[in-house]
Amino acid sequence: MEQALEIAKFWFQNEHVTATVMQPKVAKVLCKNKEYILKKTGSIKQLLVEFDVLKQLYEKGIKVQKVVKTENDEQYVLYKEKYYCLFCPVTRFIKVK
Repeated sequence: MEQALEIAKFWFQNEHVTATVMQPKVAKVLCKNKEYILKKTGSIKQLLVEFDVLKQLYEKGIKVQKVVKTENDEQYVLYKEKYYCLFCPVTRFIKVK
């Protein structure tokens, strides 16, 4: 994920951002002292299935990572024929019952 910093700008266009590649399809993004996870997926179908699973788990009261929308209110970005999404780590998002 060589372009992690460039891709992160879809979410943080006017902010200072740093990105560190953790795995071939995952990068850690830091902005305003907050940590996010940038993930690359190969297909929109795979991405939508993941979003659906996260929603179902959340509705059952399970802590899940939250999808962060872009500045254009999108849940994902298509960049060079690959799909990317940004998540808040589980530790930053807890459902209160």
